[in-house]
Amino acid sequence: MNGTPFTGGKASDTAPRRSGQEAESRFTFTVHRFGMPPAPVKLRKAYVNRDHPVVLLRFEDGHEIRVAKGKVKTFDAYLGEIIKIVAVYDPTSAERDLLDTVRAEELPDAEPHESR
Repeated sequence: MNGTPFTGGKASDTAPRRSGQEAESRFTFTVHRFGMPPAPVKLRKAYVNRDHPVVLLRFEDGHEIRVAKGKVKTFDAYLGEIIKIVAVYDPTSAERDLLDTVRAEELPDAEPHESR
C-alpha cells in the first residue's frame, strides 16, 4: 500500500492480483438452482353442519364460508391450511363459539357429485 491513503475504488483494487481463473472466480456469483417452490396441493373438501344454526369456516387468508344447519358446503383448501370452525347462534351478536381448529386434510373429501 506504500503508505498512501485509500481514495476510492474497490478494496480488491489494492489486493495483490491473481492470475487466470482464480481472479475470475472471486468476482462471480454462485447460482443455486433450486428452481421454483413446488405448487401447493389443492384439496376439494366438504363440511356438513348438523348441529348448529350457522357455522363459519374461517380460513388462514381471512375469508369465511357460512354453512346453514342441515347443509353441506364444498370448497377448495390447500394442504396444511388451518381452518377454524366457529358456531354462530345469534347473528346480531358479535359472540362466536370456536368449535374446532383443523387442518384441511383432516376434513372429509367432497364427493364427486358435490364438486363444482
